[in-house]
Amino acid sequence: MTITQPKWWAVAAVWAGTLVAACVLAATVQGSFVWAALMLAAAVAVVIGMVVQLAVGEQDGFVERLVATACGSFALVLVVALVRLVAGA
Repeated sequence: MTITQPKWWAVAAVWAGTLVAACVLAATVQGSFVWAALMLAAAVAVVIGMVVQLAVGEQDGFVERLVATACGSFALVLVVALVRLVAGA
């Protein structure tokens, strides 16, 4: 995996969008609704990741990029959720 290859930029773009969305949700949603919002963000990130990978149109490494997109997005949402839990905002 080399991020300089155009098909891997799509993975990084989805990760960046997921991080921004999760941070905004964690900062703005109050109470216990934040956990549902973060779970929704993770689910939407997986769907967007599939759409983006299909839009790339490259067959070689499709599953690898799709798994990287989904797992990376999940990990980012997990880190944001843990920070929110520890911070207690």
